[in-house]
Amino acid sequence: MARRVSCGRDYDAAPELDKIMEEGSNCNYDFYSIPIVHPHPRPERLDGPVLERPGPFLRSDMILNTSEWASLVVGKISDWIDLDAEDDNLRFLSEKALLQELDFAVHLSLPAVLIPLKSRKCANLARFLNEHLYLGPSQQIWVHVPMKSPSCKEKSSVNINGQTFNINDFPSLGGDSDTDDAIANKIEIKTNGIPDQNGIQNCVENMSVDKMNDVTHVDLMNNTDCHDTSDDDDPWQWFNVLRTLCDSPRRIAVCLELSLDLPDESSLKRWLGEPVKCAMLPTNVFLSNRKGFPVLSRTHQTLVRQLMRLQTQFLITGPAKHFDKSEICFYQYLEYLLTSMEEPDGVEKFSKGYEDYLQAPLQPLMDNLESQTYEVFEKDPIKYVTYEEAIREALVDRIPEAEKDTSYQVVMVVGAGRGPLVRAVFSAADFVQRKVRVYAVEKNPNAVLTLRTLQKEIWSDKEVTIVWHDMRTWEAPEKADILVSELLGSFGDNELSPECLDGAQKFLKPDGISIPSEYTSFVAPLQSSKLFNEVRSNKERDKHPLANMETPYVVRLHNCHVLDKPKQLFQFKHPNWGIIDNTRYKDLKFDIKEDAVLHGFAGYFHTVLYKSHCLSIVPESYSHGMFSWFPIYFPIREPIFLPRGSEMDLNFWRRVDAHKVWYEWTITKPVPIPIHNPKARSYWIGL
Repeated sequence: MARRVSCGRDYDAAPELDKIMEEGSNCNYDFYSIPIVHPHPRPERLDGPVLERPGPFLRSDMILNTSEWASLVVGKISDWIDLDAEDDNLRFLSEKALLQELDFAVHLSLPAVLIPLKSRKCANLARFLNEHLYLGPSQQIWVHVPMKSPSCKEKSSVNINGQTFNINDFPSLGGDSDTDDAIANKIEIKTNGIPDQNGIQNCVENMSVDKMNDVTHVDLMNNTDCHDTSDDDDPWQWFNVLRTLCDSPRRIAVCLELSLDLPDESSLKRWLGEPVKCAMLPTNVFLSNRKGFPVLSRTHQTLVRQLMRLQTQFLITGPAKHFDKSEICFYQYLEYLLTSMEEPDGVEKFSKGYEDYLQAPLQPLMDNLESQTYEVFEKDPIKYVTYEEAIREALVDRIPEAEKDTSYQVVMVVGAGRGPLVRAVFSAADFVQRKVRVYAVEKNPNAVLTLRTLQKEIWSDKEVTIVWHDMRTWEAPEKADILVSELLGSFGDNELSPECLDGAQKFLKPDGISIPSEYTSFVAPLQSSKLFNEVRSNKERDKHPLANMETPYVVRLHNCHVLDKPKQLFQFKHPNWGIIDNTRYKDLKFDIKEDAVLHGFAGYFHTVLYKSHCLSIVPESYSHGMFSWFPIYFPIREPIFLPRGSEMDLNFWRRVDAHKVWYEWTITKPVPIPIHNPKARSYWIGL
């Protein structure tokens, strides 16, 4: 999460650009959104080059130096431009003008150009952008999308502590007045639990000091239901049409304009899976407190903080006349919202920089892990503590208190790595005062060297045997009471824990304990333009053309939206004394509550180590603070539109042959798509 807000200011006209930037610098603005050309009425003809447009095209490019143009200015195209207009002449002029303005933006090296999306009808704009981005330079397009369609009626009510009032009773929420006396006469408001007779906007005592109270009691209500009338009134649909027609290019991002009354939560979550590069904050969405400072309602605060986590920039738009303070207050308030957020936990700190970063799943059977990989996992503050607690209870269950001085347990740690589970066994045995004899089995010769050093220097007084061997073929000198392993991957079984433990259980006593005793994979449909584009650009030579889209990736999910709760997929239990068959197939159904786009599936796992001792990366049962595993992402070849109210049918296979294990997946509803990764043509895990 950024520790500083990137905030800009929007201008409908910028006749004195140097003065604007000087004033903006005093208000801590980082960039400025200004028209690329003079905001004169649209021309009647546009036959010649740029310089033949009527009126001044723009001030000289020498007003700023190149680095300032490239870092401080976001260009806005002319408002009258409409490439999908019904009028042929307007459409022709619009194409000519847009090309001129984009070319001039390239000349100025502007970092981005802001283009408004006015309706769902945008096929010609999409065609133009496709051509421009395909043939032109690396130019970023910010598509200005309103959160609510302009055709929706303005909201008319406000919710205060569970009671509803007409917004016209509160001029400072919907009108031009700076006073909130009307509200004070309506209801006694509590701010942070303290009665406040001065009104709902008395929430920030002084913007220049640290003592600030958020507006936590006001919610602007969504009284208009454009959502259920027509897709034409849903701006998310507008953007979805545009990006689909443009084939989801990386250089098209969203500049989302927040509305006074926000849509429902499920509608808002969709935007969190989109490439929202910038969020527009019109001044009329701010409330004015008794001292004239701008603040936001609770629902707006929540959304802004969610966008901050996505590194979104902010753009203040509209007049600030109804606030009687300097414009620096907008930046100060956003900074306050950022700094008042909860500090990142251990997982966030650990994963900083890995958000939405694709990683190949480990293959510890085929590849020997490096020391750095072992070290990262050994730092997990939760995993080995939970393992130790599970081992403690298993030892106590196996050896009664009366026999603790005369009996011992044979504990085999299979896949011992650099020894963290061996340490957990010894620590657990010391804690419950039980005797153990330990075998540490590891196939990686480099890790075995570390184990032997630990045996000599730290475990010299312990009964431990280091075994350099593959657990599946090793012949143990005696049977084990407890078998301990950490062969789990992000999907539970994707590092071949079933195959390894099935091979190793031959040296476990019939009444022996396996830790873990079971694990279950979970899967959920996912919307994420960011991940889809990352995968699409991740092509490798000498592989099947679809290999990148048929390969799962370990990833710290960030800029995404999970469309339904994860559901249980495959389960494995150990020891498995029955017929061993690790192939699996399951058909899962998911309910799609909002119009959405499917970009693939998020995979998780939950494991029972022993009895009540569990580890999980499933969001609903997540082991808080654990960072050993990120989720796994199964992409699909092409995005699929999922209409609200539809049922999505996912078919998932785990396939096994003599040499490898692989997954295949597809959906059959609402529309069928080809089965991904048939016969392991793109991805497999070597046995």
